Amino acid sequence: ERVRGGESLQLLLYLFAVCSPGGPVRDGDGLPAEPAAASYYSAKIPKLSLAPDAAEGEVDRAISEHISRTGIVLDDAEVARALPGDSRFELKNTDALVSRGELLSLYGSVTDFVTAAAKNIRSGRAWARPSQPAVSCPLCPYREICRISGSEGR
Repeated sequence: ERVRGGESLQLLLYLFAVCSPGGPVRDGDGLPAEPAAASYYSAKIPKLSLAPDAAEGEVDRAISEHISRTGIVLDDAEVARALPGDSRFELKNTDALVSRGELLSLYGSVTDFVTAAAKNIRSGRAWARPSQPAVSCPLCPYREICRISGSEGR
């Protein structure tokens, strides 16, 4: 639902761009590759407290407990077999497993959102609408001149 609302688009936008008819990824027959999986690693690693003489394995184990991989993968046995053994998705929930129909629907949602955004920008309508102003506004470099009600620095 976040994607359909115009949020969390980056990963899917990259996936669909490389697998589009004009994209750079091709299958063995020279046809555009079919999107099947995309993921990223979390960069939210907390400060860890370990003994100065901690063994390398202990350090690696402590770090790996806080690194998570998230993304989307086609719910297909062939796709699962094609993923490298050391990079299998540790899915947070089953929402990351999608059917071909759901992936096609997401493609349509991403395409519609990006097309509408481009049309608005071309027409001179490029307003900011942060979904979480309390989080976004304090970090924004334009907060001093912002017209969003409740933004920091207004």
